[in-house]
Amino acid sequence: MAVDGTEIITAEEVHLLGDRLHPTPEGYRVMAGRLAPRTTEALAEAPTPSAGL
Repeated sequence: MAVDGTEIITAEEVHLLGDRLHPTPEGYRVMAGRLAPRTTEALAEAPTPSAGL
């Protein structure tokens, strides 16, 4: 799963990066809300490992 960081925090949302690099608590909430559906989708599409491995 490739993720473009500019889709997770946009240039208009730079205020969510407290020091312009690290997310604030609200920034983490926004990021989680955008990443969770993508992660769920990627996991649903991932092959199931064989029991013998």
